[in-house]
Amino acid sequence: MAATAIYYAMMTVAHLSYRDGVTLAFLGLASATASVLAGYGYWHCRRLRDFSTLETWGFVTNLSIMVNVWIAVELAFDPYKLVYFVVMTMIFAAVGISLRQILLSIAIALGAMAFQIVQKHPDQMFVLASMASGVAFASIGLWLIFRKAMLQVIDSRRTAQEHQQKAEELERVARRQADTDSLTGLPNRLRLLHELDESLGNLKARRRPFALVILNLDGFKHVNDNFGHMTGASLIKQVASKLTTATGTDTFCSRMGGDEFAIISSDAAIVGKPEGFAALLKRSLAGRYDLGSHSVSLSLSGGFFVCANPSMTAAGVIERAEFALAYAKKNLRGEVVVFNEQIALEMENFFNIDQALRTCNLDEEFSIVFQPQFNLTTGETHGFEALARWNSSSLGEMTPNVFFRVAESSGMMGKLTPVLLGKALAAAGCWPEDLTVSFNLSAQDILSTATIDRICNVVARSKISPCRVEFEVTETALLHEFSLARDNLNRLAALGHRIALDDFGVGYSNFNYLKRLPVTKLKLDRSFLEDVGERPEAIEVIHAMIKLAEILGLEAVVEGVETKEQAAAIASVGGHVIQGYYISSPMEPDQVLRFLTKPLQSVSG
Repeated sequence: MAATAIYYAMMTVAHLSYRDGVTLAFLGLASATASVLAGYGYWHCRRLRDFSTLETWGFVTNLSIMVNVWIAVELAFDPYKLVYFVVMTMIFAAVGISLRQILLSIAIALGAMAFQIVQKHPDQMFVLASMASGVAFASIGLWLIFRKAMLQVIDSRRTAQEHQQKAEELERVARRQADTDSLTGLPNRLRLLHELDESLGNLKARRRPFALVILNLDGFKHVNDNFGHMTGASLIKQVASKLTTATGTDTFCSRMGGDEFAIISSDAAIVGKPEGFAALLKRSLAGRYDLGSHSVSLSLSGGFFVCANPSMTAAGVIERAEFALAYAKKNLRGEVVVFNEQIALEMENFFNIDQALRTCNLDEEFSIVFQPQFNLTTGETHGFEALARWNSSSLGEMTPNVFFRVAESSGMMGKLTPVLLGKALAAAGCWPEDLTVSFNLSAQDILSTATIDRICNVVARSKISPCRVEFEVTETALLHEFSLARDNLNRLAALGHRIALDDFGVGYSNFNYLKRLPVTKLKLDRSFLEDVGERPEAIEVIHAMIKLAEILGLEAVVEGVETKEQAAAIASVGGHVIQGYYISSPMEPDQVLRFLTKPLQSVSG
C-alpha cells in the first residue's frame, strides 16, 4: 500500500504536467484518489494484527489501481494496453494476502479486460477466453508460489527468533549461575568483583565513597570436622540468611567462598559511621545456630575498609579489608575491625617484611638457636628445641612471631622450612646420639605434600637417625585440613620421627585428635604457669594435664618455666620434663656442647 501511494502520487504530478482537459480531470482525480486511499490504508494498517482489516484494505487498494487502469484504457484505447490488465492480475497475485482477495481482484481485472474486448473487438472472444483462463491459472499459481515462499520465510524467521530467545534465556541463566553462589543464592566472588568495579567507577565519577566488609566465621572448620559438611552447609545458609536480613535490600551481600562473606555499601550512614554498622553485624550474626541435632555458638570476625580514594584499585580495596580481617582474627576475634592508621602502618610493615623475605638469601640471613628440654627428676637434658632467628640485611633483627606470620601469609614456608631444618640437623650431628632435636612445622608445612617430601630428603641427607628428629605441630595447624595433616604426620611417624603437639591446652584441646594422630608428646603451654604460686587451682590444672598424658601413654613437657618455684611446683605434681629460661635461654649451636658439660641439679623432692 505504501508503494501504491507513492507511485500514484508521482503519477498525479505527471498528469498535472503532461495532461489537460478531460483527460487531466479523470486521470488526475483517479491517481490522486488511489494515492490517498493507499496512503490512508497503510497508515491505518501499519500496526494492525487483524487479518480481515488488512484483507479489506488490500482489496480497496487493488480496486483503486484497477480503476486507474480502466480509465487510462477507456480514454485512449489501444489493443496493446490490454496487457495492463494481465500485469495487474500478476501484481495482485504477488501482493495478495488471501486467496479470496486474489480471486476477487483477478476476476475484476479479467472482467474489465473482457468488457474492453467485447466493446472494441467482439470477434476476439475465443482469444479472450483462452487468455483469461491462462492468466487466471498463472496468477493463482504465482500466488501459491509466493505464499509458500513467504510462509517459509516467516517460519524460518519465527524459528530463528525462537532460537535467539532460547539462546538469550540460556545466556541469562548461565550468567545468573556464574554470578550466584549455588549454596546460599547470594552473589559469588565473581559478582563481587563486578560490583566492586562499579563502586570504584561511581567513586571516580561522582566522588561517592563506599565500604567493603569481609566477614569470616570463627571456628567453622571445627564444626565441619565434628558434625560433617552437611551441617556446615546448613550453618553457611543460616549465616547468609541472617546477613541479608541484617543489611537490608539496598546493601550488596555476597559469599566469597567457604565461610567468608563480603558486603559493599555506598550508604552514607554506613560509610560515615563504620563502627555502628560493625556493631550491628556483630549483634545480628553472632550467637547460637540451630543445626538440627546440634546447636553451636559462633562469632564472626570481620575487616571493614572505607574507600574514598578514586585512584584505588579493586585489589587494593580487597587487600585492606582482608588485612583488617586478619588483624581481627589475630587480636580481636569476634569483632569487626575498621581499617585505620595503626592497621595501615602494620600492613606497610608487613609488606616491607614480605619483600625483604622474598629477596633475602635464606641460607645466609637465617640461623638456628637451641633451647634445652630438661628432666627435673634425673637432672639430664633430653634434647633441644630448634628456634629460628632472622637477621635481615635490610631490616635488622626480626622476631620469629613476626617473620613466621609473614612467611605463612606469603607462602614462603615451603622454601624456609627445609633451610632451617637443614641448619638444625647440621648442628645436631655433633651432639651425643641420645639427644633429640625438636623442630616446629607450620600449618602450611603439614598440609603440603611437596614440603613433606623436602623434609624427608633433608633428614635423609643429614645421616641423622629419624628417631632423634621430633616434629612439633600446633592444634590450630590441624584445623584447616585434618585428614591431609593426619596423613602427612603418619608418613613422618612411619619413618621413625616423633610427633609432639605444641601449645596443648590453649586451642580446642580435642582429645579426638590425640586418638587419631601419631602423637608421642604433649607440650603444655606457658600460659598455665602464670598463676602458679598465686592460685592453688593453677597447679592442679597442670597436674590434671600431666595425668592425662600419662593415661594416654604420652610424654608431657611444660614450657615457659622461668623460676625455681615454678619448677618445684611442677615436680610436686609429677611433672618431669620442662623447658624455659629457668634452665637456659636459647643458645647458639657452638654453646650446646659446653652447656651439656655444665652440671645441673635436679629438683625432685
